[in-house]
Formats: sequence, structure tokens, C-alpha cells
Amino acid sequence: MTQHGKESHMKHIEEVLLFPQGKGKRDFLRSDGIWDFIGGETDAGMSQMEPETSKYQGKYQSIANAQSYNIGYKERKQKRTQKEIAILSKLLAGHAPAETVLDMPCGGGRLSPVISEFAHSIIEMDLALGQLLYGRETCRISAPQIWIRASGFQIPLKDNSVDGSLCIRLSHHLYSLDEKEKLISELLRVSRHFVIFSFVDSASLKYTLRRWRHMLTGAPLKTNSITVRELRKISKKYGGDIVTCPAIGPFQAHRYALIVK
Repeated sequence: MTQHGKESHMKHIEEVLLFPQGKGKRDFLRSDGIWDFIGGETDAGMSQMEPETSKYQGKYQSIANAQSYNIGYKERKQKRTQKEIAILSKLLAGHAPAETVLDMPCGGGRLSPVISEFAHSIIEMDLALGQLLYGRETCRISAPQIWIRASGFQIPLKDNSVDGSLCIRLSHHLYSLDEKEKLISELLRVSRHFVIFSFVDSASLKYTLRRWRHMLTGAPLKTNSITVRELRKISKKYGGDIVTCPAIGPFQAHRYALIVK
């Protein structure tokens, strides 16, 4: 894409930002080019969160922690990442070429090269400042990117402002159904056509065994999963419909829902 084309895309993306009343660009654009809608409030958009959720949101705020996580994930999860990319590529292909796609949480830009094959521009959004700083330094793709620090519970974008949204490997860090519903409602609000949403399936073998172990031994039971039925009900409530929901593997808990509007 030419420099003029990139500037045009960036201007369009800036036009869909949702500023609080009385505030504007000067209040949120940092000198390093990152839009910061958080400041010191990492609980934006959700008045009450589960303790596990709050703890997770405090991670990776420093670039050093983000770098360690991204390098470690790349080394440990190569096989899983390849399977994930194959699933996402297939789901994105049905909606390509998209004008603008939101990747939230974007982390260090792990999925940006894949998304850029199917979208002209990407909004990279994450709550962790360290992840955004790391991503800006290391992510090299041809598609224009805008980097935003914000909460998935309160996405600072106007309604129907992007073609689609990806939310990969976040929901299993949320420990209540209310938190998941708030996240899904925001993703569907800002997306015109589709949302790709990863989650851990309560009906998977892994989580079924965990429930059995809980009943037999009293072992702690994680509450970070959701059933396909629950996800379908929430999606319909906010104008979405699940059309497919592939799993990353036959015995894996992670699934990837394609929700269309």
C-alpha cells in the first residue's frame, strides 16, 4: 500500500474513535503514537470484576513482561499457533477483503500477519500498555495499524465502525458469565458484519473431567468456561448468530465461534 493509502486509512480509523464528551485527540494520543483510553483505570467499563479477572488485567503492563511472554509463547506454542492460524484464516476468508478489523486483545501483534492477509487495516487494541509497546516495536506488516490502549468492556469505537472483530484467548481469563456477556456485547456493537470469539467449552472433555474431579474430590472448579448454548443465547441478545464453532483439536477445550450480524 502506498503512503497516501496508509494515511487515508489512518484518518478513517481516527474518525471512528469514540471520545468522552468534551474530550478529543489531544487528551488520548500519546507522544509515541498509542491512543490511551485507560490512564490509571484498568477496570474501565466493568464496575465489578472477579478477582481472577482483575489480577489478569494487571499483567504485561511493562514492555519487559510483554517481551518475556511473547517470546515464551512463540517458543512453547508453535504447534497450537499453527492450528489456530489455520482456523482463523478459514474463518476470515469468508469475509475478505475487510476494510478494517479490530484485534482485541492484540497482545504483541501475534496474529497481525494473519489478519493483514484478509483486511486492509487493523485496529490493535489491548489493555496492557507493555503489549502495545512491544507490538509497535516488533510487528512488521504492510497493512496500516493503529494502536489503542482500552478495555474490552468499554471499547472506544463508534457503533458498527469496523467490518469485524477478533477476540482470541481472552474470554478464558474472565471468570463470570456477566463479564463474558459484556465483552461480547461490546464486540458486536462495534462490528458491522462478524466477530470471531475464542472460548473454552464447558462441554469439552477437559472441563467435563474437571467437574467430575470436583464432585469426587472437592478440587477447585474453574468458572472461566462457557457452553455453546450460553454463547449462542448471548450472541442473539446483541444481534449476532453463531454459524460455526470449530475446536482447535478433538480433545481441546478451546473453540472459535464465528458470530455474524
